[in-house]
Amino acid sequence: MGTDCLRVSNLDQAAAFLETSLEKYPDDYRPYCALGFLNVEKNEFLTARYNFVKALDRAETKPQKMFILFLISAVNYCI
Repeated sequence: MGTDCLRVSNLDQAAAFLETSLEKYPDDYRPYCALGFLNVEKNEFLTARYNFVKALDRAETKPQKMFILFLISAVNYCI
């Protein structure tokens, strides 16, 4: 639901769904990635980078880590 709200630019509702998801699944990397995208939409690039780094800490496979490292690199370019 959080990513769907993010897709249609309902940012407040997306944040609420993602926070609930983080409480329910604290070791999952996906809510942190979605929060990173949410912060990019809000032009909060430092917070986005923080969330992507948290996602990287929780990623398990190499493709997941590569994708998140790409996102961190892209956000670093915007800072």
